[in-house]
Amino acid sequence: LPGCIALGEVGLDRVHGPTFARQMELLEAQLDLAAEHGMPVLFHCVRAHADLMQLRKRRAPVEPWIIHGFSGHGELAGQLLRMDFHLSFGAALLSTGAKAREALTQVPLHRLFLESDESGLEMALLYRTAADVLGCPVPQLRRAIAANFTEVFDREAA
Repeated sequence: LPGCIALGEVGLDRVHGPTFARQMELLEAQLDLAAEHGMPVLFHCVRAHADLMQLRKRRAPVEPWIIHGFSGHGELAGQLLRMDFHLSFGAALLSTGAKAREALTQVPLHRLFLESDESGLEMALLYRTAADVLGCPVPQLRRAIAANFTEVFDREAA
């Protein structure tokens, strides 16, 4: 897989898509590929976080696993963090009172990513919002996320 730095977006979705058994079968094959090539994995996960945590526990991957577009509550964030996941937040942070904002406060800076995904969202706004929620300066947040990117996606430089 020359030129690939990660595998994703892969995952589990209990709302849409093929049967859950089929999703799990395909995900297992994709995770085998990621492990074989030492690539981090970005996950789409809808109402299947417990399944994903069990999968992580069973497989005990060395490669980083990142939850894409996390919008869950703080308790779920804590569970995922204890299982060594990274969390990536997007547009869900912009809603005042959103559970994603409370969840963000649970995430140590070294396990955090921000994303615009397909929202068209300006990253500067997302950084300002996340920095406000976390009570840290935007430059500090930018440095932390840049370091995370290097650590997770540029494995040779880390």
